[in-house]
Amino acid sequence: MKKTILTLITVLLLVIVFTVTVSAAGTTATTESKSCAKGDTVTVNVSVTSTSNVTSGAVEVTYDSSKLQLVEGKWNIDDPDLANFDKSKNKGAFAYGSAITVNGNIFSVKFKVLTDAPLGDTDVQCKIMLRNGSTDLPVTNKAGKITVTCKHSFTKKTTDYLASEASCISGPKYYYTCSICGEKGDTTFVQGEPSTHNYNKKVTTSDYLVKSVKCVNTAEYYYSCECGKKGTEKFSADASWSHSFSEKLMIDNVGHWYGCSECGEKKSYSNHTLKSGVCSTCNFVSTQGAPDHVHAYAPSWVANATGHWHECSCGGKKDFAEHTGATCSVCKFSTAQQSPEHVHAYAPSWVTDATGHWHECSCGEKKDFAAHTGTGSCSVCGFHISATEHVHQYSQSWSSNEAGHWHLCECGEKGDLDVHTYGEWTVNGNERSRKCSACAFVDTETIPSGNIESKSNELLVGILSAVGAIALVIGVECIIYFVKKKSKVNNNVEEPIEKTEE
Repeated sequence: MKKTILTLITVLLLVIVFTVTVSAAGTTATTESKSCAKGDTVTVNVSVTSTSNVTSGAVEVTYDSSKLQLVEGKWNIDDPDLANFDKSKNKGAFAYGSAITVNGNIFSVKFKVLTDAPLGDTDVQCKIMLRNGSTDLPVTNKAGKITVTCKHSFTKKTTDYLASEASCISGPKYYYTCSICGEKGDTTFVQGEPSTHNYNKKVTTSDYLVKSVKCVNTAEYYYSCECGKKGTEKFSADASWSHSFSEKLMIDNVGHWYGCSECGEKKSYSNHTLKSGVCSTCNFVSTQGAPDHVHAYAPSWVANATGHWHECSCGGKKDFAEHTGATCSVCKFSTAQQSPEHVHAYAPSWVTDATGHWHECSCGEKKDFAAHTGTGSCSVCGFHISATEHVHQYSQSWSSNEAGHWHLCECGEKGDLDVHTYGEWTVNGNERSRKCSACAFVDTETIPSGNIESKSNELLVGILSAVGAIALVIGVECIIYFVKKKSKVNNNVEEPIEKTEE
C-alpha cells in the first residue's frame, strides 16, 4: 500500500513538471527597437510567444541612464489579481490566482531621450520572468535598442561645407549646418569678400567703346569682367554696327541693298532677280518688260508692307512706291498694323540709382532689378551705398525653451544656440526637477503615484509566494505522515492463523 501511494505521488509530480516544461518550451520575450529624437519620449513594447500555465511573472528593465530617462512602465495583461511596476527599482511583477496563458504584448515601458544624449543606438532590454507556482518557466529574452536622432536646426554658420567659390560678384557661399549635430543643410549663406575682377571678356557694344566712332570697320573697346564691369585694357574688333543702315531696301536699275545714311556704305547688296520683269525681292519693275506681252495694269493699287504698285495679270508691276504716313495717303494701306513687334535688347552693363540696379533696353524697359548688396559699394554693380550693413547685437541674457538656449538679437537672429546641460534631479514631494547649468532653465516632472503603491504590492507578492510554498510543504508532509501511520498500523496487526483439520 505504501509503495502504491509513493508511486502515485511521484507520477503526479512528474506530470506537473512535464506539463510546465512543455508549456514553456520555445517561450521568447522580445523587446522592440524604436527611433526617437533628443528630448522626445518613446514607448517600447515587450512581446512573448504564447505560454500557458502561468501564475505569476516579473520584469526587470535595463538601459543607459546617461542617455535615457525611464518615465513609466505598465503591464498589458487582462484582469490580474496583482500588477505593479516600481520605477525607482526598474522592476515590476504580476500574479493570478489560477494559471493562465500569456501571449503578445504583455509589457510597455516609456523613455524620455535626454537632450544631451549622443546620436546613435543605445541598448534597451525588458527581461521577462514567468512562473507556474514556485517553478520558473524558461524564457529566452531578446534585447532591443533606441536609435537617438536629431531635430535638425540648420541655423549655424560654419565654413565646413563649401557651396561655391568666391566670384567678383559675391563672396564664397557655404551651407548652413545643424546647430545641434553639425549635419550639412540645403540652404546657403555668403561669408567672405568677393574675388578680384578678371577683365578677360571681349564685348563689342557701345557700352565698352573707347570713343565714339561712325562708319568704320574696326574700333577700340575696353575689356570687361564677367560681371559687366569695364576694365582699362583695350582690344580692336569689328565695328560695322556703327554704320546707320536703312531699315528698307534701297534700289537702282541693277540691284538692291541697305545703305548707311552717313557714308553711303552698302550692306547685303544683291542684283535684282527678275520674274516677268519684276524683282522677287524688292518688287523692282524692269522697264524692258516681256517683248511678246503687252502689260495691262489694273487701275487699283496692290500693296504690302514695303509699298504699293499697279499690277498686270502676268505679275508685272509698275509705279512702285513706298507708303507715306501711318495710313498711306496714296493707297490707304495701314503701315501701323504691319509694324513688327519690338524685341527688347538689354544692355549688359548695369543702370543704377539709390534704390538698386538693373539692365535697360533702349526703349526704357527694365529687367533684373535688385536692391544693392554689400557694404560701402554694391558687390554687384559697384554703386556707393551710404547705409551700413546690420551688425548683430546679441542680448547678454539667455532665451530658452525645452530644446535648448540661445542669445537673441533684436532682428531675431539666434547666437550661441546650444542644448541644455542638466545637473542632478532634486525631489520635492511628488515632483522632481533639474536645472541647466548654463541658462538656469528648470526641467520639472511629476513622479507617478504608482511608486507609493509599489512597496505594498511587492510585499503582497512576497506573502502570496510564501503562503503558496508553505501550503505545498504542509501538503507533502501530511501525505508522508499518513502513509507512515498506515504502514505502522499494518505492521502491528497479527495475521490470522489458518486452522487445519487433523
